[in-house]
Amino acid sequence: MKSLVIKVLKYFLISIAVLSMAKSESDVKPEIIGYVLKPSNDIHCQIQIEIVESFNWENESATLQEEILEILMDRIIFEETNYWGVNEIFYVIDKPFILIRLPYTGHWYGKEN
Repeated sequence: MKSLVIKVLKYFLISIAVLSMAKSESDVKPEIIGYVLKPSNDIHCQIQIEIVESFNWENESATLQEEILEILMDRIIFEETNYWGVNEIFYVIDKPFILIRLPYTGHWYGKEN
């Protein structure tokens, strides 16, 4: 009798764990970050990365924002140099992000530059 109760309890706990994991993954949507590769006037680096979309991080500290921006720049370089890593969701401090490359059209989407 004890083994039957233990088995039922074990399967019940496993099913609750699986359902809770599936629910938590679907609730969190990744933040979409658009970027453009545009020509640069630098002799050593001919391409410049520009983030198009503004970040939704008003509640984060300035140092954390800088660190996340640096990680995003590194991820952009990774995706541009490794074709198999493009358009994958990645996590920075438990926040999902996805990078979308936008075409360079010769101007900076409404901003003077």
